[in-house]
Amino acid sequence: MTGDNSSKLAAERVGKAFVSKHVTDLDQRFYLCGHDAMVFDLRGALEALGADVSSVTWEK
Repeated sequence: MTGDNSSKLAAERVGKAFVSKHVTDLDQRFYLCGHDAMVFDLRGALEALGADVSSVTWEK
């Protein structure tokens, strides 16, 4: 919801800092959906933070 200042939802860019701040369980399964560059970046962020990226699912 990055363009809606009145929203009560998180308005942060979803990346490594967002994951570090909001995700407490890196042992869970993750499903990524978005454009290829974003999915690639998030997969890398999850891996850098210690998540098992072999269990990451994403749209192809």
